[in-house]
Amino acid sequence: MKDYFIKQIEDIKSNPKCIIKKWYFWLIAIAIIYGLITDVFAPKEIITSSNDIEKNIIAEEKTETEEERIAREEKEKKQAEEKAKKERQKRITENSSNAYIYTEKIVKDNLKAPSTAKFSNQKYGYNEEYSRYVVSGSVDSQNSFGAMIRANFYAEYDQDLTMIYFVFDNQVLLDNR
Repeated sequence: MKDYFIKQIEDIKSNPKCIIKKWYFWLIAIAIIYGLITDVFAPKEIITSSNDIEKNIIAEEKTETEEERIAREEKEKKQAEEKAKKERQKRITENSSNAYIYTEKIVKDNLKAPSTAKFSNQKYGYNEEYSRYVVSGSVDSQNSFGAMIRANFYAEYDQDLTMIYFVFDNQVLLDNR
């Protein structure tokens, strides 16, 4: 391959007119002409900074119609509402679970033998009407004589997960409603 190019170069040196017959001459000539043409017809404004890019984007955004703008804003508003609803539901679920954990601890504190506690009928959630977290259920545990007894419990928490009402074994232990 090297010998071929050396021979071509020697041919060009010995006979300069034969270069016009070579394919690579025309390829180079076409590339140069193409470069000149695209340079002449290239846009005069060249974006040189991010500020220019932002101006062009803003200019493109201004070209949207009033109907498109309204539709876009409604879509963004709907997406924001859906996101807020999901976040609220997630927060309610987490707070409901935390309220139940707090209630279990308080119930165990009121038992004679907390290590024997077995919880059942567990229900917890959020009461939309009163904006409160509600926890209820039953617990089986040993009394001071070693017999298993069942006690029911019910608790309500405010938005800050502060207990405002607590009933244990049909006795109201806290009422801050």
